[in-house]
This record gives sequence, structure tokens and C-alpha cells, in this order.
Amino acid sequence: MYPLSRILALTFTEAAASEMKKRVAQELNEIKQLAEKEETVDQDLIQYIDDQIIALASANITTIDSFCLSIIKKSITTSSV
Repeated sequence: MYPLSRILALTFTEAAASEMKKRVAQELNEIKQLAEKEETVDQDLIQYIDDQIIALASANITTIDSFCLSIIKKSITTSSV
């Protein structure tokens, strides 16, 4: 499983981006619940999932135009334009 900080998910609408985040959160919570039900609970996995749930707030799940704007803003602050 790749950490959310290494994933870029782009869509056309804010509604679709919001739906993607919602679905990722649901999946992470389902995986966590399954992991907690195991006979031998993997605390490292639980902690990793918790970290990913927190990271979801700043995950690169956005619209194409918002992502491009963020690149432009970063470029402006690092250049002398």
C-alpha cells in the first residue's frame, strides 16, 4: 500500500474529488476494522492506517485546475517572477 503522500488523484469536478476522498476514507476505516478483528492485531498496520486517515486531509485528491494552480503558485514563490 502506497502512502497517500505519494499518490496524485485528479478529476474534473470538486464534487468528484470530494467523493474520492470520502471513498478512500471509507476504505481505510474498513481495512482498520478488519485489522482490529484479527486474532493477532498488527499494531503497526493500525498505526499506519491511522496516519493515512490523518494524511487524507492534505492528500493530492483534487481537480486538474486546482492542481495546476498549486504548481503555478509554488513556481512563483521559488522564481523571481
